[in-house]
Amino acid sequence: MTSSSHIRRLALIGGIAGTILVGATSSAGALPIDLRPEPGGDTRTLQLTLRYGPDTLQNVDLGTPGPSVGDRLVFAADAFRNDQPVGLGAGECVIVRYRLPATHFEHCVGTLSLPQGQITVQWIVDRIRNVRPTKVALTGGTGAYRTVRGEMLVWAPNADGIEPLTLRLILD
Repeated sequence: MTSSSHIRRLALIGGIAGTILVGATSSAGALPIDLRPEPGGDTRTLQLTLRYGPDTLQNVDLGTPGPSVGDRLVFAADAFRNDQPVGLGAGECVIVRYRLPATHFEHCVGTLSLPQGQITVQWIVDRIRNVRPTKVALTGGTGAYRTVRGEMLVWAPNADGIEPLTLRLILD
C-alpha cells in the first residue's frame, strides 16, 4: 500500500470530518434553518448530514514520503438537512504527532457554510483510539451564528461517504 493510500485509508476509517468540515461557498437556494431555542433552554440542536464525493479529499504528503508530522488531509462535502441541501463544509487536518503503532494525532479545523452564516470548528483527533462520536468545539461564526458556542458530535462516514453531524448550538 502506498503512503498516500495509507493516509487516505486512515482518513476514511477515522472519519473525514471527525474529523469535519465545511467550506465557504454560496448556499444560494438553500432554505433558512429554524434557530428557535428548544423548550426550557437556550440550546438549539441541528442535525445535518455531510456527503463526500470521490474527489472531495486530498492528501498532501510533505517531507519524508509516507505519513509524517506536517502531512495534511484537505476535505470538502455538501451539507444536507432532511435530505435538502443546506450548504457546504470544508477543512483540513494536519498530523501533529505520528509514531506508529501507538500515536497518530491530527489537529483539524473546519467551516460549515449555511444559508444564515458560517460556523467554525476545531478539534484534535486520535486516529489510534478513534472514539466515536467525536466531540468537536464550535469556535465561532458569522451572520446568525456570530455568537455561537457549543459542540458538534461527529460520526465516521459510511462506505457511501455519508457522515451524520449533530450540532448543539448556544447562541447568546
